[in-house]
Amino acid sequence: TTASVIEAIWLALGTHPYHKITVPNRGKMYGESFPTIDETLRLKFEEWLPRKFLSNKKPFVHNQMGHLIGVNFQNGSMIRIGSYDQEESKAEGSNWHYCAFDEPPPRNIYVANFRGIVDFGGLMWFSATPLSEAWMFDDLWVPGINGEKDYIECFSGSSEDNPHLDQKTLKLYFQELTEAEREVRYYGKFARL
Repeated sequence: TTASVIEAIWLALGTHPYHKITVPNRGKMYGESFPTIDETLRLKFEEWLPRKFLSNKKPFVHNQMGHLIGVNFQNGSMIRIGSYDQEESKAEGSNWHYCAFDEPPPRNIYVANFRGIVDFGGLMWFSATPLSEAWMFDDLWVPGINGEKDYIECFSGSSEDNPHLDQKTLKLYFQELTEAEREVRYYGKFARL
């Protein structure tokens, strides 16, 4: 989630070290539900986005329930935030310079947003512990790893790679996992679940 938010911030600001992008630009990010978004994406934006880059008029956009649904930047870039529990039609019809998914999305949300990045030749990425949505394993991971879809780059990481985790608690967590859970939850290996 942290890496995903930082990617989005770099793109919105036009400062991404590898992807040159027009500014202002439009991005879309998704999470599992709006309460989850408030506990994940919102906190990461508050942690990693200096306020000086935010719009003076309306830096954050909230829905009627008070959940975060958008971030507006001083330079005119914007990020809109959606939830997997919204109606599918909410994902249709918009165009984006980039789209990000925090945790595995339903395939119909993926397809609608893939269409949305076509106008700009946009970017799309996923940050997830792959515990659901087996279509991602079949349609994205395996073809990406095997080079069948050369536009897909696959990355994975182990809990051991994160220097910010409490090592004592991490060891306790490891002991509580079954062998199958360790492969996915601890070692970060993608499996068709």
